[in-house]
Amino acid sequence: MGEATLSQRVRGLDLIRAKSTVGLSSDTDELPLGGMTEAMHMAWLGYNEAAADPTFLPPTSVLAMATRAGAVSLGWDDQIGILAPGMRADFVGVRIDDWRYPGAARTLSSYLSQGSSNDVDLVVVDGRVLIDGGEFTFLDEEELRAAFLDMSGAVARSLGQTNHGS
Repeated sequence: MGEATLSQRVRGLDLIRAKSTVGLSSDTDELPLGGMTEAMHMAWLGYNEAAADPTFLPPTSVLAMATRAGAVSLGWDDQIGILAPGMRADFVGVRIDDWRYPGAARTLSSYLSQGSSNDVDLVVVDGRVLIDGGEFTFLDEEELRAAFLDMSGAVARSLGQTNHGS
């Protein structure tokens, strides 16, 4: 519900007040709305605004909504959602030595208010490092970009030839 309209957030407030499990997702339509960081940011600000209380949903609750509660909502809490023995070891690391964070009394609050998905430095899924130092470990981004541009050009040329031939 991090991307929800205000009317949907009001319904979410009732669920949160009732101590129901409310998870966040970052899947959305094609618009460039960002990832989980942005969903967390929108939920934190949106639910607090809808509740007319800046303390209604603390940052730690938003983090739980993106991790444990999300796993429970999907029915995958026996595999993901916490770092513990036997779990899949999915986690994200964000560097906090950036100019926005040193000296911050509440690093998570600072990240939710000023951070973005672009700040992700490390991604581990099922114990496999996929992003390290902000770079993919399993693919060459430039090679992928070049292949995409080549294929896009081929499709455009093909469509152009088809249109001229009809």
